[in-house]
Parts: sequence; structure tokens; C-alpha cells
Amino acid sequence: MRAANPAWTAPVVVQLQSDANGAVQKVRFLQPPQGTPAAKLVRNAEMRKYATNALSKLAHWQESPGVIRLSSWEYDIETLLLPFGSTEPAPLAYSEQEPVFTVPGMSNKTLSGVHQYIQRTVRYPAEDLRARLEGTVYAYFEVSETGAIEHQQIVGSVSPTLDAEVLRVLRQVPAARTPPMQQGRPVRVYYVLPFTFRAV
Repeated sequence: MRAANPAWTAPVVVQLQSDANGAVQKVRFLQPPQGTPAAKLVRNAEMRKYATNALSKLAHWQESPGVIRLSSWEYDIETLLLPFGSTEPAPLAYSEQEPVFTVPGMSNKTLSGVHQYIQRTVRYPAEDLRARLEGTVYAYFEVSETGAIEHQQIVGSVSPTLDAEVLRVLRQVPAARTPPMQQGRPVRVYYVLPFTFRAV
């Protein structure tokens, strides 16, 4: 991905739908907030074609621990970061051992507990609720080798106010008590969590 085109210089997040055998069947590009370099890149038809073609050639996808499953597609969904233009080592998409969190008011100390805490704590902005604006905001963050939560950002947007509310709560999540571990070593891992807003 890094060598594809020097002009492509933004991280793009995709969701991969695999069939029952783990082969990639569909690629869905998350829509970043308007005005960001990633939003411009996601609209680039050449990049989309290149990425879709490259991702369809992946080896059969294995289930990774720590991935939050969505039920909107028929089989498994994996969320993947495509670091176009980055010269830094990309964080891992998963680790053998998930980080352990101390989440306020939650007995579940896993990534699932973090997701539940944020989903429960976010408040529907009044103007979006009145306008019956609905959708799923996707938040990206990294858990570092020390357990610090870093690089929080929205990678799938619904509206500026819904995006800001998710980020507000995500920034309140304390550092992991233990970092992600791979082969007995602490590693940096990224996560993309969905937060659904429904005007009931």
C-alpha cells in the first residue's frame, strides 16, 4: 500500500467481509469526516480500485482475538487500516493478548467493556436528535506498548457533532492496565469501534 502511489498520503480504514471459508468477498471504505485528507483519498476511484484488488488477493482471513463483530453482514467482518503514505511502522491489527482496561463502572475489563462504556456514556446531541440524524460513527485509537490510548480519531463519520461526542467520551477512557501482548512482548495495536445512533 505504501508504494502504490506517492500522492496517496492518508490512512484509510476498510471493512472486509469474508465468506464462510475466510475469503474476502466485499470491501467497504469507511467515510472519514469531511475536509480531512482521508476523506479526499476515499473519493479517489483509482485508489479504491487498487485497494479492493489488493485486498481481494489476501490469504483466507483468520479470526483474530479482540475483534468486535458486527452483525450487519452475513459472515465475518474485519476492520483494517491501510496506511497510505506512512513511513512509520503500522500498529498491529490484533494481538494474542488483549489489553486489560480499568473502565469506570464496568466489570468487563476487555475491549468489549470499553465499547460498552463509550456506547452507554455518549449523549445524543440535541440538534442531531431533533433532526433525526442516525448512523454509525467509527472511532479509531491505538493502545501503545505502555497501555496508553493514543491517536484517537473518527474514521467513519455521521456528523461533526456526533463525531465530537464519541471522541469526547473516548478521550475519557483511562490507559490500559496491561498493554496488548504478542509473543510475550508488549506491542502497539489499533482498534476501530462502531457507535450506533438511532433516533427512537
